[in-house]
Amino acid sequence: MGDLHSEIENLEAFEPVWNRKCEVCGEKPVVRATELCGPCTWGEADTANGAWWGDDDANRLATLRAKAQESGR
Repeated sequence: MGDLHSEIENLEAFEPVWNRKCEVCGEKPVVRATELCGPCTWGEADTANGAWWGDDDANRLATLRAKAQESGR
């Protein structure tokens, strides 16, 4: 496993942000790293409504955050 902090940052970059609108089209949610919705970020309609982010991504991020908290990082 790589550096825990880096893994968390990498996942957080793609985490959906539901309280912001896309800078291009005004849709929600946006990709944290780009502040654009999924379709405006990747050009793929099937990424609308946060479809790029699955339960496995959310679970992985939660697990990493818990490990970081346990280790005091």
